[in-house]
Amino acid sequence: MQNSSNGLHDVHNGRGVANGIPDWPHGQLEGPGMPVARHFAVPADPVDGVLSGAGEGDGEADDGKTYCFCNGVSYGAMIGCDDENCEREWFHLPCVGLATPPIGLETKDYFRKCAVNFQTISSLSNVVFLTSKDDVLTQPAWMTSANNKPDSRGHSSAPATIICVEKEGGILDAFFFYFYSFNSGSAVLDVIRFDDHIGDWEHSMVRFVNNKPAFIYLSAHSGGSAYTFDALPTTNSRPTTFIAGGTHANYATIGDHFHELPPPLLFDTTDVGPLWDPTLNFRGFWFDNSTEGAGWLTFEGMWGDQQYPIGEHGQYCIDIQSFSDCRFTDGPTGPVAKNLGRVGLLCV
Repeated sequence: MQNSSNGLHDVHNGRGVANGIPDWPHGQLEGPGMPVARHFAVPADPVDGVLSGAGEGDGEADDGKTYCFCNGVSYGAMIGCDDENCEREWFHLPCVGLATPPIGLETKDYFRKCAVNFQTISSLSNVVFLTSKDDVLTQPAWMTSANNKPDSRGHSSAPATIICVEKEGGILDAFFFYFYSFNSGSAVLDVIRFDDHIGDWEHSMVRFVNNKPAFIYLSAHSGGSAYTFDALPTTNSRPTTFIAGGTHANYATIGDHFHELPPPLLFDTTDVGPLWDPTLNFRGFWFDNSTEGAGWLTFEGMWGDQQYPIGEHGQYCIDIQSFSDCRFTDGPTGPVAKNLGRVGLLCV
């Protein structure tokens, strides 16, 4: 049955395995490990109107009860409902007590919001978005504050993240990761803005060969550039890079840097701003490319909001010939998705 108001179908299907929820005040699921059938809503498929992989099911678990996510209860609520007409809502697997995902539930759009922290974030899947509670158009304080601006020594109260990766052939890659709360995208002809998103991860990487710095890589948007270590300008014998206003892309020189579209349509701008020395405040990690495992660093989801629908928060999209983009796009993936195990570098 299609709900014409939101274009969703109610699919009575999707069996998972229940986890016990000992702190749940309304009573936990009976028998952790028992199969549980779920009611959930999925977008209509343009071909057959149902989610690919969703089969027939009566929505009942082995104990004869119908288990569904009932409207009006807090996160983590998964209780037996005798009323099959209780409202269905999207849900987030780690919050509702399912140890295994329901059949056919593999797309990011079908997950309910829940609270997370650095202790639990690594357990979440790669289709999870860490979503702001604020309306981006209101310019909340975390977007406009200058609290973390570096002081005269180059110290920022916002720590950088440094990840070192040892590799064969006497290579050690030192990744310097920088997190920003908001990415203000570039504007075509300085008029129409694209690629804003909440959360932004950028990085630079210094490659040591036999204990000597040999190369440096600078990320910019979805790519980047590599240079020999001595090609960059220095400050106190250390390489200096330049961060673009708004987009935080990293460059080796100051000035305008065109990207994605032919000049002069879309470009970043860098200049000599306050010096930021990430070694004065950082969190450091060793990364074993074969085993990974560094707590929150292993989170494979997105560090920001999912791309907004057209019209929401002022969202618009343009699709013209080879150019397709929206004002607001998905939040970025984190350090674990930045190819920490890379071997080759092609220098500019």
